[in-house]
Amino acid sequence: MGPVRRPSPNPQLRNVSHRYKELKKLLKPLSSEQSQENGGPEAGEQALGPAAEHDEEVFFSTLRAQMKVVDRQFQKQAWATITAFERSQFRNPALCFLCVFRWRTADKNSRLAQQAYWCMKFAKANAVALRKILKKHDKDWLYEQGPKPADTPEDEADLACPICLEVMYKPVGLVCGHKFCKRCVLEAAGFGRAMGTFSSIVSHVPRRSVCPECRQPDVYRGAVSLREVGKLIAARHPQAWAERRREDRERERAAADRMLNETMDSYRPVLRASSVYELLF
Repeated sequence: MGPVRRPSPNPQLRNVSHRYKELKKLLKPLSSEQSQENGGPEAGEQALGPAAEHDEEVFFSTLRAQMKVVDRQFQKQAWATITAFERSQFRNPALCFLCVFRWRTADKNSRLAQQAYWCMKFAKANAVALRKILKKHDKDWLYEQGPKPADTPEDEADLACPICLEVMYKPVGLVCGHKFCKRCVLEAAGFGRAMGTFSSIVSHVPRRSVCPECRQPDVYRGAVSLREVGKLIAARHPQAWAERRREDRERERAAADRMLNETMDSYRPVLRASSVYELLF
């Protein structure tokens, strides 16, 4: 067998002009500096609306035109490859074994394979380019037109527990969507003194137990710990979080001491009986 030759790109597909760089140029929105130069932020916001809509229309119209050109060229080359394959002798299974030993037919088949390979590569490359250009559009345009994170007002009521009316500590979310402190929601369900992980404790909560806020039953079995919300609360309210953590540790220490005392109380009759037995014998 001769050396394996790397297939060369199809000239018909190679000469297609995609012009994706022109689309990227259309994705440059008006900057805040330009708006300030044109008369302050208010004038910039007023000028951003029609200019942004016009640029977006131009972008999508250009994108649709490019997609039509690419799709037309791909369909043309794909149908040409399929037609050539149907006319070849390799479509007949009975002649496949004989055609392998014919150099011309084998060379023709290699050209068909190269055509099919470059058609697939052409389609994948354009699909990747289309995804990238749309991703860049969403990143630039939607971010510029949407509300900024710094401009969003902080709603401190969402970070407060509806039961204790304080900043939530170790927040958990029920199936209904309401959030509470871990200790508060367990006490509301009657499992305030239960020991163990949160998932193991809520698995024993009866289904008839209702949400403390919306009174919806069967909301404890799928409850989850909101660790990311807890990190946010700890970052925004470090003093309140540290105080709640200290109170929680004191409560856990008191619960452990109470459990130890109850255990010792249960063993005291046995110890008393053993001491009496030693005195008698």
